[in-house]
Amino acid sequence: MQRTRESWQIVFVITAAVYALGAITFLVFMSATIEPWAVDKSTMTLELEVENEQLPAQLPSPAELVDNSDELQAKATELAQLA
Repeated sequence: MQRTRESWQIVFVITAAVYALGAITFLVFMSATIEPWAVDKSTMTLELEVENEQLPAQLPSPAELVDNSDELQAKATELAQLA
C-alpha cells in the first residue's frame, strides 16, 4: 500500500470516528453524582462540621480585618490547633 494522501485521509477519518463515538458515549452516559466509593470519610466528617458551624450575620470589612489582626491571628492559631 502506498502512502498517498487518500490513504492518510482514510486513517484520519477512522480516527476521528473513534474519538467522536467515544465522546458521544461519554455525553450519553455521564452523570455528576458522586459515587459512594469516591467519598473520603474523613473529608465528609469535616464538611458536616463546617455546615453546622454558625456564620456571622455580616462579614467584616477589610479595615476591620486590619484593625483586628491580632485577634484574627489568635483565632487562626486556635483553629490550626483544632485541625
